[in-house]
Amino acid sequence: MNCCFTVLDNEALLHLEGPDTLTFLQGQLTCDTRKLSSEQALPGLYCTPQGRVICDFLLLQLAPGHVALRLRSELRADSAATLAKYIVFSKSRLLADDDDWRLVGCWGPG
Repeated sequence: MNCCFTVLDNEALLHLEGPDTLTFLQGQLTCDTRKLSSEQALPGLYCTPQGRVICDFLLLQLAPGHVALRLRSELRADSAATLAKYIVFSKSRLLADDDDWRLVGCWGPG
């Protein structure tokens, strides 16, 4: 069986960590963060208070208290800047400089 891999250069991760991360995100995102687990990622939207979509994402739990939003790389900086305005009120922090991860896609038969 052959598998193929490719680097997903147009995708990026935006990391957040801290004891209140999921509570903070519950008030910011359209998905129910209580359903997030290390086995279950969640799709969702991040919107302005007026309902304008900032980005769509896939929320991943990398470790307890450490999550990442997988989103289009061109939206990462604006999304981080907008989240940074509100995260100061929670026991969470945005790891905006943590950009050493690379995303890859895998496909093949079966």
